[in-house]
Amino acid sequence: MSSDVIPKAEGVYVYSRGKGWSKAGCLSPSSLSDGLNLIYFRNNWCASCAVLDLKMPDIVEMYSCRATIYVVSCTWFTTMCLDTMARRAFQQFKVKDSPTLYWAVVSQGRLLKELRMIGVPSLSELKKYVASNLGVRPCVPRARPK
Repeated sequence: MSSDVIPKAEGVYVYSRGKGWSKAGCLSPSSLSDGLNLIYFRNNWCASCAVLDLKMPDIVEMYSCRATIYVVSCTWFTTMCLDTMARRAFQQFKVKDSPTLYWAVVSQGRLLKELRMIGVPSLSELKKYVASNLGVRPCVPRARPK
């Protein structure tokens, strides 16, 4: 799956530049990678998630050089989620609203800073919020083939 297609099947997915999305194992606060992490918590029955899904390829492009990016997808939070790993991630990160963009800065396994963005921000709002709260700017856009 490329960055243009956000995983919608229930599960936990991780993005790899050049390879796209792949199913990941468990995801918990203690399993986050050192550095910047971005987790998109989404529900299939969430109208706002469908709107954010359209912006996520741009968000992935903007931050994939700086962050490990995950998508956690359920049908409806933990009440209708057959994927055990996704259901546990919603619980462990205490996600009660969707869509939620969860940002975490980790160093040597320690959580240094975390942010939650609930709802559907514009791309300019997102860039400003992340830059002012985490000091992280988007990646330099790659040249697209003509």
